[in-house]
Amino acid sequence: MRRGMRLVIGLFAVVGFSMGSGGVSGKTAVASGLPYAVPTGPVSANPTYNNLDCNGFAQGSQTVKLNMRELCTDPIALPGFIQNGYAVTHPSPFYDNGHYVGHDEPSVKFISNAAGSGYQMTFFQQLSIDPSAAPTTDPNKPQSQSVSDYAELSVAPWFGLPICDPMSYPATSANVGGTPLVNQGPCSAPGNAGFTSNSESTAGQAFMEMQFYPPGFGPWIDSTSPDMKKWTAALNIDSLEAFNGNTPITSGVITNPHCTEPVNFAFITLDGKPLGPPSPQQADLETFTTTPSGMPTNPDVLYMNPGDTLKVTIDDVASPSEPTTSPDSATDAGGLRITITDITTGQTGSMVASAANGFMDTNPATCQGNNWSFHALYNTAAQGNQVAWAALEGGVLMQDEIGHGEVCSGSGASGLANQDASQASYTAPLPAEAFADSSVYDVCNDSAGDPLAGQTSSNSGGEGQQCLQLSCAPGAGTTEDNSGTNTYGGRACTSSDSHCEAGDGSCLPQGSRSVTFDGAITGNTPQTFTWSDPVAYCDTARFQNGDLDYDGTPYQTLWPDGSSTGNVYLPNNHPTTFRYIGPFDAGGNPYPTIQMETDAAGSENDCNTTSGANCTIPPYGGKFYPFWSLSNVAIPGLSVGSQTYCAWNFGNDGNPGELDDFGGAGVIPANGTFNSQYATPGSHYKGTLISGTFANPQVSGARTGVIGTNTTQYTCPSQTLSQVSTQPGQGTPEAPWVPTLVLGGLAAVATAEYGRRKRRHTTTSV
Repeated sequence: MRRGMRLVIGLFAVVGFSMGSGGVSGKTAVASGLPYAVPTGPVSANPTYNNLDCNGFAQGSQTVKLNMRELCTDPIALPGFIQNGYAVTHPSPFYDNGHYVGHDEPSVKFISNAAGSGYQMTFFQQLSIDPSAAPTTDPNKPQSQSVSDYAELSVAPWFGLPICDPMSYPATSANVGGTPLVNQGPCSAPGNAGFTSNSESTAGQAFMEMQFYPPGFGPWIDSTSPDMKKWTAALNIDSLEAFNGNTPITSGVITNPHCTEPVNFAFITLDGKPLGPPSPQQADLETFTTTPSGMPTNPDVLYMNPGDTLKVTIDDVASPSEPTTSPDSATDAGGLRITITDITTGQTGSMVASAANGFMDTNPATCQGNNWSFHALYNTAAQGNQVAWAALEGGVLMQDEIGHGEVCSGSGASGLANQDASQASYTAPLPAEAFADSSVYDVCNDSAGDPLAGQTSSNSGGEGQQCLQLSCAPGAGTTEDNSGTNTYGGRACTSSDSHCEAGDGSCLPQGSRSVTFDGAITGNTPQTFTWSDPVAYCDTARFQNGDLDYDGTPYQTLWPDGSSTGNVYLPNNHPTTFRYIGPFDAGGNPYPTIQMETDAAGSENDCNTTSGANCTIPPYGGKFYPFWSLSNVAIPGLSVGSQTYCAWNFGNDGNPGELDDFGGAGVIPANGTFNSQYATPGSHYKGTLISGTFANPQVSGARTGVIGTNTTQYTCPSQTLSQVSTQPGQGTPEAPWVPTLVLGGLAAVATAEYGRRKRRHTTTSV
């Protein structure tokens, strides 16, 4: 499989960098009751395929999930970093082995000085429901005629939190060329549950994203959805392996090209056990494959129906003997804990980021893993308590990961095409494992779904046809928009630009196709599955991280915008919005202050991250940018005392009971009006646009709302966790889940396994 052009920085030789021949080179494995062994570190990485670099640009290895980069935390280069051979003088876009890896993450940041607000919180949310009609493929259709599914708009709504990792940046010392570095910055003392104030100068920092994955567009190894019909969720913890050190060229902060942004990953399961090893070093096909094998040792994924109401709790499992520096004991069962209760079905799933579950931090000099239980970095959610190397001014966050979606007309060669023939077959030859999908393409090949600005007869297939002619590649000046004028500040993208879109891939066709798994999940016997996508779809995550010309589905008026059934949240031709109340802190109280922000602007080619000039939302080329709003329609299964309460929405105007969109209906920059939710370049990084702080409108009482040019008075009464009651779904429980990727004769076993589960159906106080 050809990859985009790789720029080898070559600033330093990594000390003792180690890849295991079979993936496990630690000491004696710990007996854990898990479906895999947890070795005692240091542990070398699986050869070739692992999770050493979430962005997929590591030297010497590749991520197991082909497009993992669309789920990473968005880093920035801080002053003193060495990027592409130069010392950075101001917070700047980040390059991983020469590749730009920025994201688009519109967020709400919740701020509180209350004790425990930085490590214990509770959210409630309702999952989106897709329309019954098939998605349309022409983005030029009127808003009322277009049909969209949520996976086309967002690959992962998530909740975020700063995490302590003594091996992650910011570094305090290094010894390049000598003894491997250990313990960048120690975590807080045992029992302290995080620092009470910003401690960026001493503590190693990571970031947690509790992500939710929409159904319909997969399989997940090379696309967006783990399941065709159900929502799933996973715990992600991203670290940054960067440290101070002298190089033959210059001195400054350098990143390890073999393990720049390692990620620990685990799906939320019913028994709290990861499906496969979660560590960056040992991650394998089982780690990322949710379809159950039916084997007794394989945990069960928490599957959730569209429209289900969830309670999401983030807290900490105490570990009194835990050290402040790595390594930890391989038997330590403490750590950050995620618990998701599906109020609609009564099922509960969980995950603890513990050493006992196989979580590890990564030595930035060797890329080896050490057993580590991750805990929250801060005790409080104070304004300054964030992760220094992240683009978002993130503390406690509520967010949607967007910018990864483009639909194409037709199927196969009529709608998709390869500029690189070898990409048609993606195979992951892990030790004793393999995944193959023979229907993977590079670009949309139609003028409707992916139009070329200044369309000519020689490029009648749109931008994709142009890429076939030019052999598009990142950094080569051969991109989809060479002759385009709709993006990049109204000009063509050139070889001197670093944020150009070289292709749409990975693209998968409409309809049914066969994919093959071979590993423990299939009893080490190749099994063929059938997957069916509702429309030809590209995730724009193969050549670059996202839709950098902003012409895909997330930048169209395809977002949740109301219902044809009145004051009820049901899909019309667009999916229903994600809906939220909370968070509530450790004392059950709401967070009193918020900010709204997005890091999308940092990916615009003409955004000046020194001054903030030309850093705009919507981005140049985008027809629309989604925003946050409030409504007063209750979430199914939730009541807050006897009062009417307010809930967050995300998408467009028009959702039932809408009270306030905070001026969020942005228009194209050419009109000179920008989305007021994200109006000002931030002080932390000019590529992040952020509002000022203001009282949390969901719980702050009487306010003046703004929707477009209209202002209204409304009231959102305060809420506490003790007031929230849940009413689980009534009647017959949900039918047991049966794999939608059928595993031959294992289907009956899986059905029996899931059929034994019991669900609660009583009204409970939370």
